[in-house]
Amino acid sequence: MIYILSGVAKSGKSYIAEKLLKEYSISSFSTDYLMMSLARANPELGIDPDADDAEVADQLEPYLYEMIHSMVENNKTYLFEGVHFNPNFAKKLNQDFKGKLKFLYLGYADVEVEEKVAELAKYEGSIENRWYKHYSHQQMIELIQYLKLVSNYLRDESLNGDINYIEVEDIEKQADFIIHQLID
Repeated sequence: MIYILSGVAKSGKSYIAEKLLKEYSISSFSTDYLMMSLARANPELGIDPDADDAEVADQLEPYLYEMIHSMVENNKTYLFEGVHFNPNFAKKLNQDFKGKLKFLYLGYADVEVEEKVAELAKYEGSIENRWYKHYSHQQMIELIQYLKLVSNYLRDESLNGDINYIEVEDIEKQADFIIHQLID
């Protein structure tokens, strides 16, 4: 089975991936690594790690598709984790590999902006990819407001397809629920 854990940035995807590895021995692959390797190794592709996640997701789609296709052919159990699965791509994967993958979006459409900013500050020492570390408080507010909009979009799109969406309020408290929604 191929598990795909996607959704908005800083919703807890990497945290869940680590728990899946520890508790279920399910290995994971972060799509950020694919993005960075392609951007660095082949600049002609025009992949900009600082571009909008949806734009980069479109660029990564053929590579992710074939990775997943190869793993399905070889009957692997694996988790893909990252923001690089746009809803149309998720629907295509579900259609092409029916019964071979499970998909879940995480988001935080309903979170209070200041609470999310405070949460990210609280856990800054344990967050692996803090690309926003140079942001001012105002920039963080604007970032979270934007990510709430993306979360709303993903939630709405998930209602129109075979994709589950979970509103993340407290990743530590919800981790077991999220894991069971993904792998059961």
